[in-house]
Amino acid sequence: MSLYRQFAAGLLLTIAFAPAIRSSSAKTATLHNGDSFSATGTIKARYTGWDSRLVVRTASAYFADLSDEGVSRIHEIELEPSFRQLELSKHLGEAVTVKGKLQFGWGSPYYWNGVMLIPTSVTLADGRVLLPVSEPQGRPIPADVHTYVYQVFLVPKTFTRRAEAIDLVTRRHLPTDLAGGCMVSGGGRGGVLNCGCADGFKTTKGGSATHSIPIARLKPFDDPGAAQLLIPEDAIRPLVVEFICVREDKGER
Repeated sequence: MSLYRQFAAGLLLTIAFAPAIRSSSAKTATLHNGDSFSATGTIKARYTGWDSRLVVRTASAYFADLSDEGVSRIHEIELEPSFRQLELSKHLGEAVTVKGKLQFGWGSPYYWNGVMLIPTSVTLADGRVLLPVSEPQGRPIPADVHTYVYQVFLVPKTFTRRAEAIDLVTRRHLPTDLAGGCMVSGGGRGGVLNCGCADGFKTTKGGSATHSIPIARLKPFDDPGAAQLLIPEDAIRPLVVEFICVREDKGER
């Protein structure tokens, strides 16, 4: 499961789903939590701190029925980040047709305008149809690796996040597909970065700076099971984040 989905899963469980009922006036449709939704609009980038989001800006406005919070008028609906984000980011400014199911999270920093679409398909301007993909089945960390350093390079206002994983014994570069990942708390606005290693590994030390950090300067985490690093709240310049991953003993839980 992707780091984003792990982090957001607990949050989504707290959202009360309203019945999937759609009402509309002659001019403006009203959206409800759990509704099926289809619309054509322009794909746009929206940046919140260290996070980059994709939204669909529709020609017509909608009313989002937020239950006890009232009704909000919206023009932009966020696409759930794990849906083909990097590929879709190459089509900014183009018209797309989206279909899927709505999820509301009013007041949550992980939802743009309190509304998110979980797409079942996105049709691009050239007619190609993008569908959901299963969780990535990338190359795992080789069995002979005991300790490695994971580096991630955070660059504001981009949709790519370069990462490297290096075996600390042989210094060889390892596959990064499943080596680890990081996510900024507060939907990109927070100054806390939550990081994790590959399955079967635990974090031990870490740090962040505007340049590469010598291994000796990385500091132990208070809780290896919840590796957190403080980073600037304002995403102004690139940042290098590094942490050590150590293979857990087979009998360790």
